[in-house]
Amino acid sequence: MKGFGLLMAICIFMWSCESEEQVVPDNLLSENQMVGILVDVHLAESKLNEVKGDISDRVVLFNSYASSIYEQHGTDSVQYISSHNYYMQNLEVMKIIYQRVSDSLKVLRDSAASAKPKVKRIKPKAKTGT
Repeated sequence: MKGFGLLMAICIFMWSCESEEQVVPDNLLSENQMVGILVDVHLAESKLNEVKGDISDRVVLFNSYASSIYEQHGTDSVQYISSHNYYMQNLEVMKIIYQRVSDSLKVLRDSAASAKPKVKRIKPKAKTGT
């Protein structure tokens, strides 16, 4: 009896350690789509950092941004979350996606910085006592 209990415990342990086969969602967003959505999400978060006020107001604003982002990319929150969860189970792919997101954000930052007009300060002329 002791051996049977031990055998059952080992079988249950082995079964629980068995890696689950990943199921690719039917509506999986492509890596390119994920990059585009994540770039826009990070830009929205950046805008929210500038907003003063109650956290609940910022949550409502972010949800509005998110809805707009999903619409712009032809998706919805369910498809995005399903795809995000799938890619999070494939960390090597997710690392590549986030490297592309980071690169895209750097390009946007650099182009915004170079587009800012350079303001030349003009020093007032000293008054002469005439």
